[in-house]
Amino acid sequence: FFDQGGAVNITGRSAPFIDNCIFSNNTASSDGGAIMVYDAQPEITNCRFIDNSAMRGGAISLLSGAMAQVSDCVFEGNQADDGGALALNAVGSTISVTHK
Repeated sequence: FFDQGGAVNITGRSAPFIDNCIFSNNTASSDGGAIMVYDAQPEITNCRFIDNSAMRGGAISLLSGAMAQVSDCVFEGNQADDGGALALNAVGSTISVTHK
């Protein structure tokens, strides 16, 4: 996972709670400019993703059975060849996005 998750790499069936963070100007050469999730279940709330970049998932990329909940987040200026803000890159990955 060396080239994945420019700021955070979440793996190993973990379930972290990430709240009120700013992810800005992060880069990954493969997946997840800011966050890459592999076989884990993070809850990400009240975060801002600004000007992150990757090949897949400029802000967040989900791989291999990842299940993420993303609530009340802002995505601005993120770039990728596949999924400027978010990318689901494997069978069995799911994401729930809500904004109040």
